[in-house]
Amino acid sequence: MEVLARIKEYTENLYKTNKRQLRGRQLLGNVEDKPEPLIEEVREAMKKLKSGKSPGYNEIPAELWKASGEAGVRLMHDICRNIWQDKQWPQERIKVIFVPLPKAGEWGS
Repeated sequence: MEVLARIKEYTENLYKTNKRQLRGRQLLGNVEDKPEPLIEEVREAMKKLKSGKSPGYNEIPAELWKASGEAGVRLMHDICRNIWQDKQWPQERIKVIFVPLPKAGEWGS
């Protein structure tokens, strides 16, 4: 039970905003003041995807997006534009699955 309590504490604290870190920084603000994502921004972001990572809830690994080339960039740009225009993230895109992996010797092993 100590392990589960520690995992719960860790994950709750992981996503809390540290107000000291936000001082002096401007938050995103009103999205209506900003232009929708450009295809060049999507292309650059997709180039920076890290390979060899576990895929997310959608089961699509970064390598597949990278291999999709320009067609994948256009598809991702359409997805980003739709989210931008609707101002709402699809529910399946915000689901998080957290799997704690102990280091060798931790958790009484």
